[in-house]
Formats: sequence, structure tokens, C-alpha cells
Amino acid sequence: MLLHRCTAVCQEHFTRVLEASAVSNEWTRLSVDDVVELLSCDRLNVPDESAVLDAALAWLNYDESTHPRHVHAARVLAAVKLPLLSPQV
Repeated sequence: MLLHRCTAVCQEHFTRVLEASAVSNEWTRLSVDDVVELLSCDRLNVPDESAVLDAALAWLNYDESTHPRHVHAARVLAAVKLPLLSPQV
């Protein structure tokens, strides 16, 4: 029940959660499973899909020297709804 509530809060306030976690790198500490689950959620409250792409890229590009994440790129980027992106992105 608590995990469900926490997930719902993260979905509703996704942009604010990312901004707050930027200081502590909490977003980048999530597992690939957690990142994909959150980014692929249809209830994710974001101003536009570019916020989802930015979050995916931030997670993928974090500390590549010690934790290579490029192996997860296809899975993480599959969570981004590409048709919803602006052509300018």
C-alpha cells in the first residue's frame, strides 16, 4: 500500500521529484526496472514527452565510467512515447 502511494506521488509530481532528486542523484540510483516502470506509466504527469526523454537520458548518461548503462538504452528509451515528442527535440 505504501509503495503504491509513493509511486502515485512520483507519477503525479514527476517533474518536481526529478528536480528535487537532482541534488542527491536519487533518480540516477534507481534500478533499470524502476526507471522503465515509472517512465512507461500512462499516468505520468509531465508537461510534455521531452521531460520523459530528458529523464531517460539523464539516467542513461549518469556515471558511465563506473556503471555503464548503455546496455539498457533500448529498454529505457522504449518507455519514451516517441510520437508525442515535438519535432524540435
